[in-house]
Amino acid sequence: MLPAITNAVKSALCRFAIFCKPYMRAKKMPGLLQRMFFALTGLVCCTTAQLWAQKAQQQEERWVHASQKIENLLRKLDEEYMETVDFNKAAENAITGILKELDPHSVYIPAEEYDEVNEPLVGNFEGIGIKFDMLRDTIFVLSIVNEGPSEKAGILPGDKIIAVNSKVIAGVQVSDEEIDRLLRGPKNSELLIDIKRNNQPQLLHYKVVRDKVTIPSIEAAYMVTPEIGYVKVNRFSANTMREFTKTLRRLKKEGMQALMLDLRNNGGGYFSTAIDMADEFLENNRLVVYTEGKNYGKRSYEATPRGNFEEGRLVVLMNERSASASEIVAGAIQDWDRGLIIGQRSYGKGLVQKPFMFSDSSYVRLTIAHYYTPTGRSIQKPYNSGKDAYFSDIETRYENGEMTSGITNYEPADTVKYLTKLNKRVVYGGGGISPDVFVPVDTAYRTAYYRQLTDKGILNKFMIAYLDDKRTELLSHFPAETDFENSFEVSDDLLQQLTEYAQQENLPPDDVAGFQTALAQIKLHIQSFLAKYLYSAQLSQKIVNRNNDTYLKALEVLQTNSYWNSANPVARLKQ
Repeated sequence: MLPAITNAVKSALCRFAIFCKPYMRAKKMPGLLQRMFFALTGLVCCTTAQLWAQKAQQQEERWVHASQKIENLLRKLDEEYMETVDFNKAAENAITGILKELDPHSVYIPAEEYDEVNEPLVGNFEGIGIKFDMLRDTIFVLSIVNEGPSEKAGILPGDKIIAVNSKVIAGVQVSDEEIDRLLRGPKNSELLIDIKRNNQPQLLHYKVVRDKVTIPSIEAAYMVTPEIGYVKVNRFSANTMREFTKTLRRLKKEGMQALMLDLRNNGGGYFSTAIDMADEFLENNRLVVYTEGKNYGKRSYEATPRGNFEEGRLVVLMNERSASASEIVAGAIQDWDRGLIIGQRSYGKGLVQKPFMFSDSSYVRLTIAHYYTPTGRSIQKPYNSGKDAYFSDIETRYENGEMTSGITNYEPADTVKYLTKLNKRVVYGGGGISPDVFVPVDTAYRTAYYRQLTDKGILNKFMIAYLDDKRTELLSHFPAETDFENSFEVSDDLLQQLTEYAQQENLPPDDVAGFQTALAQIKLHIQSFLAKYLYSAQLSQKIVNRNNDTYLKALEVLQTNSYWNSANPVARLKQ
């Protein structure tokens, strides 16, 4: 009833305002008309306020009613149920049940998972600074964090951890979680570690003082040519911009005039970090992103004058696992015609989450708003078909041929078409960032033999054993990164050892054609693995890149003037 009254009063006010228009223009309105005008205006304000108050009261009543139902159920479980109830578990199940009715990214994080979930965002953890894997039931040190606690203590890559604080952990079944609990701990706490090192007959004993260990955001950053730089960003953490800004400045000093920004497989991170990264490329006052939510209104975020690379050719490498913060950066660059997106359609996560902590350190990561690119695009892909379909979307893209053809499984409607801010190019919303230059994914190598080799971990297990056996010999043959990069080749003998090892792991080489089809990818995996754990993650990425179609296409685009001149429909970009 109240909305109808409000609308009637509004209608009367509009008609009355039209009647009074001549008096308003003459700036002379009789006193009676003035009083009637203000009375009607006040009536509209009052009825509107009453309507909002009524809605708020109804919402409050629904909320109280729902919470009372849950509280009453828990009380009855305590008073009436035939057995003892684990109320913590019941509460967690209730929370997850409620969240299941919301969007796919509103989630509950138990207290015991807090550190694991938040470490990639915070960008550090407290521990001893090693990367390890298991080799015949023994912890094998794959790599050491540069200047971290283990390196300072004298532990080396290739060492095997036999005991921690006199507790033997070699030769027994120990889970990765148990190992993490043993090795991690508060800063400045001490750990006694017994090490077996190749060519050393006796165990070596080390005292390691735990410390903060930084998780790097940038895996590789180097000059591809004298003018083109490359930066691979893995996450958007609290430390990312410090690393990224320093890297940009270094590459510019080395002569960088064009940039390949690689955001492939970057699942996102902090919203604010994405804004800061986009700011490095956009001119002052240009809109980066805006958010809208029922309880948060509209909030806009603009670039500042501090960008380190506001001019120069720019391409962003994306794939189906580039999500959230990655899409904010790519969307801003695409919408402002600042650069080109190369690769495959991105994931499609356009929601903003905020954490709400409970007293036991568990928390809910609740979606509070949608985000929109500068042209007004929502990048969020649909989730009305259920969460199973939502989270299997990537597999669906492979099955329907999108990853090899670039043709999506939906026909973009007019409502999701937008025009870029400067060049008025058509771009799409409603399901990730579509690339300006699509690069088909090579799936031919994923034969049944290759999938078993990788999915069962056989290839990695073999490589760890091979690395343990050949580390000294390999470093002797290839003392420098450039030696390995330019001269190492996967021998037939090494491949024979791999197939024999796979046979021992119940993977017979009966699919000869499948092995041959995947041979180039297997060789690449072997070389990049050895590069990473003998030398650096950057060398490994270099080796992968020089054999990758998306990287090679991005390089071609940067070096081809026709992509950047006024005759090209995706051109006229600021150089």
